[in-house]
Amino acid sequence: MKIAVKIALLITVETARGMHTALPRVLDALHAAQASATVCLHLGRDAGAPLTGRRRERARWYGWGSLWRGRVWPGARLDKLAPAALRAIGHAGCVAGLHLEASRVWRGTLAAQPLAARVALFRRLAGLAAEAPFTVNLPGGLASWPLLRQMQALGVGALTGVPGQHGFLPCHHAELLAVPVLPTSLPNLGDVLRAERGQADAAVHTLLSHSAGLAGPALCWLDAERIGGAWQAEFARLLAGWREQGHVLCAVSDSLLTHAVLPHAELEISPRLALRQGATRFA
Repeated sequence: MKIAVKIALLITVETARGMHTALPRVLDALHAAQASATVCLHLGRDAGAPLTGRRRERARWYGWGSLWRGRVWPGARLDKLAPAALRAIGHAGCVAGLHLEASRVWRGTLAAQPLAARVALFRRLAGLAAEAPFTVNLPGGLASWPLLRQMQALGVGALTGVPGQHGFLPCHHAELLAVPVLPTSLPNLGDVLRAERGQADAAVHTLLSHSAGLAGPALCWLDAERIGGAWQAEFARLLAGWREQGHVLCAVSDSLLTHAVLPHAELEISPRLALRQGATRFA
């Protein structure tokens, strides 16, 4: 008898355009597939880093106007679309989370009071109790240890965005952070499509081949602006393929229940990163 393996879906929403048009399509696809997911909203414009490199490419993809004016979380106040979106996420049986951009803004010690105020506002709009944990996505696994301590103090349930295979509890200089880290263990749909030169059939086949041999829980990161837009059909086929393989598609918090004991893992600090306000990268 084949044991059902959980695949936790982490979906990030970065722009108001994605919030308004892509997110409803994503939630409809999840409902049709009887799947759940953790949907993370972007926590403000990443003002600490210039629009160069990958950020410039992303700006061309989403449109400059959407990036400059359409952040879901513009600065310290919430976009007017966020409350309705949070209600829709809850009604769809999904879990709401936050998305922190790995830049100079987040590498240093962020002022605790503004961050706590934003988290409190997020909890209120999402209908979360004060003690209810939620998910924070740290793209690339890059963050400062003081920021991670703040995440622990604010009751974050899980940290994601780290490449790897197995979940762990981060520790640094014998200090243990009691917030589990769940690595992204399945390839991103966008990365696979680029590797397959835009061939949708090949990309879906590649992802399904990765998930076919899963022996334990996995996590897949997806971009709402893409899977609810140009790659909507591929996303629906991917969900159907996972269900045919017998996998359970769930939120990150549901995947945590599968890990009876999470091993401790030290943080690796390179000299170059240490010069940037004590930034650390997960090992």
